[in-house]
Amino acid sequence: MRRVLPLLRLANPLVRGVLASPGRRVLDRALLVLDYRGRRTGRRFRIPVMYARDGDRVLVLAARPEAKQWWRTFRGGAPATLTIAGRTLRADGELLAGAEKHDALRTYLARFPRSGHALGAAADGRPEELHRAATRVAIVAFAPRARDRRADVEAA
Repeated sequence: MRRVLPLLRLANPLVRGVLASPGRRVLDRALLVLDYRGRRTGRRFRIPVMYARDGDRVLVLAARPEAKQWWRTFRGGAPATLTIAGRTLRADGELLAGAEKHDALRTYLARFPRSGHALGAAADGRPEELHRAATRVAIVAFAPRARDRRADVEAA
């Protein structure tokens, strides 16, 4: 993991730059920029992450969660701003657990089947495989804030 951190520190700003540019369409369908404040430090973080939609929710998965920190901010819920396809969405993130986590993992794997290979599970796989894979990831579900939902309905 120590070798990956310097690479991410270089790559993340580049990916954020691409996602903020007109060339973002290359990455829009798979990546968003997650903007949040650390729970303890209050420091602002902006990281590119892969996402899957589940109705009006946005699911973000952290594989190897023991090596990552960002998802911990959303234990018990926390606000965030998501930049998806050049649009900004204020949302509340919640770390998922139990059956809700399994359902979200199934949705995520349906969107990104190759991720299932690394986790040893498929969206339509056996329940025990899905359960085992769920123990190796953290999943945060982001739901638009109520005011933003009304704005989306009014715009439609």
